[in-house]
Amino acid sequence: MAMLSEMMNWRYSTKVFDKTKKIDEKTFDEIMESLRMAPSSYGLQPWKFLVIRDENIRAKLRPFSWNQGQITDASHLIVFCANTKIDADYVEKYIDLVAKTRNIDKEKIGAYKDMMIKML
Repeated sequence: MAMLSEMMNWRYSTKVFDKTKKIDEKTFDEIMESLRMAPSSYGLQPWKFLVIRDENIRAKLRPFSWNQGQITDASHLIVFCANTKIDADYVEKYIDLVAKTRNIDKEKIGAYKDMMIKML
């Protein structure tokens, strides 16, 4: 537990980026994979990540981010989009995906689906 506390005390929010330094694509791919694998309640993962590479789009986004330089100066920009309106249709699509990727019958996880819908 002490190690976790040390790690949390170390955290740092970068305020200024060196425009000449770039994250290499291999490292960036690892970052994206860790985002993709991030846990969520019931495994629903109600989010999307948009990678904005176009400098013009980043410049247009900057005013909506309190004009922070990080938006245009960082080597990569990831926009986190959260789905805050989970409904039965979303859960149904999730169950379809789970059944397909795990090669199991939907009926076998029907109770799980019903429980998630009841919790909405």
